[in-house]
Amino acid sequence: MIDFAFFLKTYSADYDRVGRLISSFHRYNEDDIHLFLACPEDEKSVFDVFSGEDVTVLSEESICLDVFQEDSNFSKGYLNQEIYKISFWELALCKNYMCIDSDALFIRPFYVHDFMYDSEIPYTILVEDNDLCADRYYNRQYWNGRREQLRKIQEELDFRPQHMLTCHGFQIFSSVVLCSFKNDFMEKKNYTYKDIIGIAPYEFSWYNFWLQKSCAIPIHVIEPLFKTIHLKQHHINYLLSGMKLDDWAKAYIGVVVNSNYGIGDGKYDDLKVYNYTNSDITDDVIDLNYRFYKKLRYERVITKVCRLLERIVRRLMR
Repeated sequence: MIDFAFFLKTYSADYDRVGRLISSFHRYNEDDIHLFLACPEDEKSVFDVFSGEDVTVLSEESICLDVFQEDSNFSKGYLNQEIYKISFWELALCKNYMCIDSDALFIRPFYVHDFMYDSEIPYTILVEDNDLCADRYYNRQYWNGRREQLRKIQEELDFRPQHMLTCHGFQIFSSVVLCSFKNDFMEKKNYTYKDIIGIAPYEFSWYNFWLQKSCAIPIHVIEPLFKTIHLKQHHINYLLSGMKLDDWAKAYIGVVVNSNYGIGDGKYDDLKVYNYTNSDITDDVIDLNYRFYKKLRYERVITKVCRLLERIVRRLMR
């Protein structure tokens, strides 16, 4: 059994993004870490082109069959990919694995020691997301709804810490923790994976909260390894500030630009997502940036003119 691997759940609509991700995976994979790619059985032939020594293509049906056919609040695809991620350990192909998404991109060399504290224990990604809580746009759109769902998980687990530590994605799952979660919680409640995702669709928080409650493995906390750009507003501001992938690579092994933005393809410098139909980029964001940079440009021009006049006056007075 492999000590550490990546797990990617995808489908044919994301083929181009998967190709870009796997290309970056091959480029920066210094320790020959293995990647397991899961897709629908009838789409395996599409993704078999990526199979190789370090990539294995699996059918999602081989992981779990008890999945959603419909749901009134979320798409079945969104819910089911969470089931596959949290149940993948049961195939016993690897002891620890990081779940990655097809809109991710590796941006610098990575090694097993980036993910594993030692040969048995993975690092645990835990954050409070205070910056997102304080962010006026994220708070307005997502914070309270997400917080409510996380409280449901804590109530189910009877775990109510003062500080709510979890992560949005790209957690490193330990099969030891997931086995404990199934045997010591799910089976006692007579829950299936479908049941827990139906309660709250945050698979990483089920894992994180259970780990903190059970201490099934020692917890060695690190910050996220992938820079996730949650909102278009954030993406705009990063681009305006001149942030390049090389800048992000100083702190992260990868970047994720949400591919659900619209017509864009999830590339870091893809600006097609910001056309006039993207109404969730509120007018005040555009106006604020426009006013700021217009004022900045104006004041720079004035400063340059003043300095030029000063040099002219000094020369005339000689």
